[in-house]
Amino acid sequence: MKSRSTPLLLLTFSLRLIVAGSCMISAAMRSMAQDPPYRAFSSADGLASNTVYCALKDAEGYMWFGTDAGVSRFDGTRFENFTSADGLADDDVLSLYQDSKGRIWFLSLNGILSYYFNGRFHGVKEHPEFGRMQMSSGCSSIAEDVSGGIWFTSLSGDLYHWKDGRFSVEFPQDPARPSGERLQLQVMASPSKRAYAIMGGALFGLKDGHAEFIYNWRYEAKGYPRAHFDGERLFAMGSEGFLELTEQAAHMILRYDDLPTAIDIAATFTVADNEIWVGLSTGGILRARARADGSADLREFFPFLTALRTYKDDEGIMWFMTDGNGVLMVTSDQIGMRVVRVGDEYRKRSVSALVVPDSGEVLFGTMNGSIHRYSRSDGPELLLPARSQAVRDRVRDMEMDSEGTLWFATDSWIGALAGKDHSRTRGPYLAIDDRARSTIPVHEATAKSLAIGPNDEVVASMFSIARLIDTLGTQMFFFQQKYRPGRDRIYAPYVDRDERIWFETNDHLYRWADERRTDFPALTGAFGPRITDIDELPDGTMVIATSGSGAVLLRDDTVFKVLNKSDGLPSDRLNVAVVRGDQVLIATAAGACIVDHSLGDVVVRTWSIHNGLPTNEIYDIDTDGRHVYLATSSGLCVVPRDRPDRRRHAPRITVRLESPSDTNATITAEWTVSLGTNVMIHLRAPEFEAPSMMEYVMRKDADTVWSVAQSELSLIGLDAGEHQFEFKARILGSPWSPVERIRLTVDPPWHSTAWFKALGFAMFIALGGLVAWGLSRRRFMRREAELRLTMATQSERQRIAAGVHDDLGADISHLLLLTRESAASPSLAQVDQANLRSIETNVSGVMQKIDEIIWSLDPRDDEWGNALGFIQAYAEAFADSHNMVFRTQALPDLGGSRIPTSDRREVYLIVKEILNNIGKHTHANELRFVVSLANRSAVIEIEDNGEPVAAAMLSANKLRRGHGLANMEERIARLSGSLRSEPLDPLGTKVTIRFPLRATADVMAEPLSSHLPHNA
Repeated sequence: MKSRSTPLLLLTFSLRLIVAGSCMISAAMRSMAQDPPYRAFSSADGLASNTVYCALKDAEGYMWFGTDAGVSRFDGTRFENFTSADGLADDDVLSLYQDSKGRIWFLSLNGILSYYFNGRFHGVKEHPEFGRMQMSSGCSSIAEDVSGGIWFTSLSGDLYHWKDGRFSVEFPQDPARPSGERLQLQVMASPSKRAYAIMGGALFGLKDGHAEFIYNWRYEAKGYPRAHFDGERLFAMGSEGFLELTEQAAHMILRYDDLPTAIDIAATFTVADNEIWVGLSTGGILRARARADGSADLREFFPFLTALRTYKDDEGIMWFMTDGNGVLMVTSDQIGMRVVRVGDEYRKRSVSALVVPDSGEVLFGTMNGSIHRYSRSDGPELLLPARSQAVRDRVRDMEMDSEGTLWFATDSWIGALAGKDHSRTRGPYLAIDDRARSTIPVHEATAKSLAIGPNDEVVASMFSIARLIDTLGTQMFFFQQKYRPGRDRIYAPYVDRDERIWFETNDHLYRWADERRTDFPALTGAFGPRITDIDELPDGTMVIATSGSGAVLLRDDTVFKVLNKSDGLPSDRLNVAVVRGDQVLIATAAGACIVDHSLGDVVVRTWSIHNGLPTNEIYDIDTDGRHVYLATSSGLCVVPRDRPDRRRHAPRITVRLESPSDTNATITAEWTVSLGTNVMIHLRAPEFEAPSMMEYVMRKDADTVWSVAQSELSLIGLDAGEHQFEFKARILGSPWSPVERIRLTVDPPWHSTAWFKALGFAMFIALGGLVAWGLSRRRFMRREAELRLTMATQSERQRIAAGVHDDLGADISHLLLLTRESAASPSLAQVDQANLRSIETNVSGVMQKIDEIIWSLDPRDDEWGNALGFIQAYAEAFADSHNMVFRTQALPDLGGSRIPTSDRREVYLIVKEILNNIGKHTHANELRFVVSLANRSAVIEIEDNGEPVAAAMLSANKLRRGHGLANMEERIARLSGSLRSEPLDPLGTKVTIRFPLRATADVMAEPLSSHLPHNA
């Protein structure tokens, strides 16, 4: 590899030669007067803020910009902004850096670190140590060393090292400065991760978590140091100029005194490809570049902006971050260009025609009607102001005769500028008709174009051809009908070397020679919708520029060659075709080009938006051999004619999917959608020089042919199954990007899905169930008869119960009354009285059993409230019969819910058995009976205060084993409840009965069908 120091030494020597004379300095400064084409991005374009501190191009090709209102990511077309709401540590982002792991670090004003990785932000939440190492006054610079450690500096001079979640603080000390003095630091690293720190004029090496002093150079500034890596070469600012720093010493490469502009030592600068770009504190950018011949090129750009930082990416694009003007972008092609603007309004700055005489200066006219002269040394100069500001008066054509007189035609008049400096104005010339041979009315100043023959004969055109004739000392243009009668305008007259006049009307070509007009009917259709310009090659080949058919070359009045887009022209819509020597300069609606006519198919150079032009619409073109001059709506573009071809990098394409179920999700490998889903695919390939010219192609499954794709495409009607798509992108002049693949799975139709198959199986089961139901229906019919018989039996039992209550109950009650009266008679013997009392007791027991039977059969007692009330009344009667004090509470409100007959009988028998046990086995004189509700369950608590018989006591909460307990356990199990017994302190027993309140329907009140099986 050749040393890169030689060109910079030549640059220094050349700069010193330039400043040797004041006139040369003046010329250099005047050459800086015009800015190159550029693109400006501001908040109106989507940028987060117009104050931009820093820039970074990441590994995927996206540009990142740090602003005072967050960070912006840019793909050349659109901005995506992130703020603290998205996870950024602070909205004031001072610097950006991407480490070897792909993490993009954001250095913020609040001193808290954060980075972007794998599509999301990481900060203090993921790394608590970031909060502990918060840098005072903000974080200012960052670099990664060869071991993977990350170094950070703060504006207050702190130096931090972070690796694997651990951090440390270093305090570098310059031996040449007082001990303990703290200065601001800057850290930086080369592509090979050689990391250094600069403090004042001291260089420190960063390695293994430590800063080691190397040497000191002369630099007295105590502010923020300025240093920059260009590849593996390190540059810094010293007290006297720019230095290259090595491990051994600092070498001066450019002194401030050699520059024509004072440099602020705090200025930002960038070194790239032997160019030094310096941001001037007074406004603007200064570039110092060494030419191949050893001379120096100094240019000053954009004096209207204050550049906070400059950045050159891997494509050679310069980015200028400004204070209030957003971001300016200048491509590597645009850096060598100039745009000469003579006004702010569109009409004033839009150049419509130009000509380059042998003197090397450029004469050009504008859409406003003004005419200017431009030289690279003196800049633009106004020669002729516009005649009128109120009407459209564009300069349509400009020609120069052999004496150096500039002839021009506008929308309203024809004139000439004569003299060595074109200071004498001639005209306007009157356009007079030949009344003897023409019916065309008189038109003053209505010629649209003109041409000059080899003998300086001037002809003009409008609806016919006019010659400039000297009549009685007055020059006038005379239009004659013999050339072309009619109302079709003529825009492209030409006088060839044989003084033949060529002209056109729309798509027809004519020639006038020897007082005879020649038409070319055989060429009908060869020129498309319109002929726009006519010129001639040295060998006599006519070059016909057309609007739609490219350039048609005529030899011997026949078509020799057609040049169009297939031959490399930017467009088939040609505005002009200018012959210079043996080459053809072509201006089109999509750029400009130079064609070598010897073969007629070799395009030697093209210019368009793709390689730096501010616009594709080129109205006129000319050259002086070194530069090409283009008339555009943005001004006069001065383009170096010869520039080295550069190979563009392949873009990197990313694919994003958008569907109704998941919006804007990144596809990494596979995606699944349902049949009929409208899937939108978004293709993105970062491109900044000519984003509109990005080309996308795709192919599906095993296709071998790539087809053109839009950046936004919709996938509709995909068949069920897996589909693989491949995408790639490129821009003209670049290789294709790596292929991006996605696999899209479309779920099958509903009738072949698993759920439908399951549903079909379920329907099959249901059909089988229906068949089984039919069979069971027959069994049901038999059971229905049995059920009806059962219900009839129940009804009969209820009738019997009612009869027992009404008849038998009344008789037994009468018997009980007679027995009590007889037993009370004093005349009876004691034995008879005892027998009668025994009869009374037994009859009372029979009456109680009859009441229980009637209660269990009476549907009116099927409500829980009535059932529990009956049980409570029974408990009270039991206590009274056993001389016990009875305690209870009011029953809770059960809302009229009904109880199955079997349930209320089971509860009654359980309570009855418990009370019987209390009466038999205890000496209790107090009984407590309480009913409560809990979680849709009824709770009955029965307490006594008696001392139970030892044999009747239970251990571990169990009643004594016997028929009574076994019966109660079976009954409580049928109720799905629980039974619990526990001793009381000091005497007594508590029994708790818990069972759910199961509701039932009134059998007697509802039809029979409501009690049939569910499948009946």
